[in-house]
Amino acid sequence: MPELKHPMSGAIYELQADGLIKVEHRRRIDRFHPDGRHHSGELKQADLHLLGWIGGKQLSRGPRRVDE
Repeated sequence: MPELKHPMSGAIYELQADGLIKVEHRRRIDRFHPDGRHHSGELKQADLHLLGWIGGKQLSRGPRRVDE
């Protein structure tokens, strides 16, 4: 599953099969919804931008159309 490391805190954001995002920071694990709502765990906040980036709608990588 997709995973990102937060550039400042070092927390690892990982998309889970159930659509939630697991955030691991300093041996603490938490789970969030892509819109930022807390699901479970000790931490109560996470970076909304990374949650949306990793858990949001993924764009297709199909061919690009160039209009002339």
